Amino acid sequence: MQRRALAYDMAGVASYLILEKWSNLLFEKLQQEPPHGYRYVNHDQLLRADKALWLRVAEETRAQVQGNGLRKPVDDAIEKWSLHPEIQYHIMPMPSSAPSTAAPKPQPNAAGASPKPVIKDFEAKTAKGKGKGKQKGKITIPENCEIKFGDPPKPICMKYNIGTCRGNVKPGKRCQYGFHVCWKKQCHKSHSAVECTTI
Repeated sequence: MQRRALAYDMAGVASYLILEKWSNLLFEKLQQEPPHGYRYVNHDQLLRADKALWLRVAEETRAQVQGNGLRKPVDDAIEKWSLHPEIQYHIMPMPSSAPSTAAPKPQPNAAGASPKPVIKDFEAKTAKGKGKGKQKGKITIPENCEIKFGDPPKPICMKYNIGTCRGNVKPGKRCQYGFHVCWKKQCHKSHSAVECTTI
């Protein structure tokens, strides 16, 4: 989005500040805590809102993209439609899944203890023989850790806690997998488990 804003500004189609304001609004929605019983806004919703905005801007500025030098028609259209309910509808928090459709709770094993939760389809660093490589693996959650925190529960990035997350976000902020906080039950501070000194 930043590259698009720079390109449009250089072409004289739209102002960088107006486009950056729209981008900031989208990412604020991504990190905004939803009401109880609702999910966080996801990246697909941001893309739908962005597409809907540009469809409206294109319809409104057809045959008059270039302005008179004082004000750009595309800027006016973006400011008009960015806060319109028809666009904001796409970036509203969605209700959480009903309890009846929730995943079943794990059953205790023969010893009476609940099995450790295992999350599939994450990249984990593994060693094979003398060489090291990257392959699809599983992340096992330690006994004193959890993958959600707070009330309402918020997801914790498991990749961040084992040092493999590539999300370009600051500690404590949210990437596409969850928040960059420690997954230890007694901690949940803005650092990874590999850096945590909590026992």
